[in-house]
Amino acid sequence: MAYLITEYDHYGRGITKKDNKIIFVNNALIGEEVEISIYNDKKSYSEANVTNYVVKSPKRRNNICKYYDKCGGCNILHMNYDEQLNFKQHKMENIISKYLNNNIKINNIVKSDNEFYYRNKVTLHFKDNIIGFYDKKSNNIVKIDNCLLLDETLNKEIPNIDKNHLIIRTNGKKILKDVNKKIECQIGNYKYNVSLEAFFQINNNVTKKMYDQIKEYANPTKDDIIYDLYCGVGTIGIYLEMKQKKFMVLK
Repeated sequence: MAYLITEYDHYGRGITKKDNKIIFVNNALIGEEVEISIYNDKKSYSEANVTNYVVKSPKRRNNICKYYDKCGGCNILHMNYDEQLNFKQHKMENIISKYLNNNIKINNIVKSDNEFYYRNKVTLHFKDNIIGFYDKKSNNIVKIDNCLLLDETLNKEIPNIDKNHLIIRTNGKKILKDVNKKIECQIGNYKYNVSLEAFFQINNNVTKKMYDQIKEYANPTKDDIIYDLYCGVGTIGIYLEMKQKKFMVLK
């Protein structure tokens, strides 16, 4: 029997139903008709894997990562980029609708110029003398030698990573592995000294585009007061604070 995938859950799994019971299907896209094997059957829902694609979506992408079937580092790489953006947009709309009771529609999606090789930080894991990412289904480690999402500077450093330096950060030129040191990172005209474990946006290209969009919407004047609330480093407020007399940060 083939099941029609009608929507996604918040993890990117396809959703279908049998006798009004929800089934979450791994690696299935909206519009696909799939035959499935249920591996976890609960009272209110089931979880399943695809055994056969009767109808495939044109938005499906061939497996471009040799680790994707096992690695838990990412979970929507089987979607093309436009479908990934569609998934994220509807996920945010659903969250806002559920928790804020506001049925807004999100427009002006900020796209990245670089779908791959953009992350400026990675946290790896160590177990049984193996360094890599967690397996999709367990705490076992999938050993990797390259990741499509990581800045090439980080990928070149992977062979040199040891169990004492599982977090690494880059500014595109230099590598930071020491928790007691900092690295200079830049957003637009602003430069920051960032520590290894500090929160900092991981996609430089999207960050600048996003901040430019926020600045356009906010359009601050010198008489405005900017409140940057629960902001960590405060990069958004700093990016807006060009003419302001008052700038307040709450971390």
